[in-house]
Amino acid sequence: MSEVINNLETVVLNQVSPEIMESEPQFVEPIVSSIVYILTAPFDLKDAYEHATYDYTNGEFEVETVKVMNERLQQIMNTLETTPSSKLGKFIIKLYMNSLSEIASTSESWKHLYNEVHKVFASLDNKF
Repeated sequence: MSEVINNLETVVLNQVSPEIMESEPQFVEPIVSSIVYILTAPFDLKDAYEHATYDYTNGEFEVETVKVMNERLQQIMNTLETTPSSKLGKFIIKLYMNSLSEIASTSESWKHLYNEVHKVFASLDNKF
């Protein structure tokens, strides 16, 4: 699992602009760690779902994964005392979605997961 976490961390860090890395370094590490925590949900659930495979197109597993990822994102927002419409909230969501999109470009199963998560955020956009 540590290799997976290292790979996810690299993907997320690659989405952070050099300007932000330089101007806000105290925020980058905890936010990157938080995004990685969200992105480990499929792996954590895989252990819980003995009947599941890494094929996230499995409807039940995919729905549960998106639910857990969204719950983790909400926990992070609550911990940081921010909202999706705040500057920090928008940054977190953008970093999360860009990272998920990057991972989705490498795997069909992650692409399905990205599409499901994207639907959730598309519906939120209409509320702001």
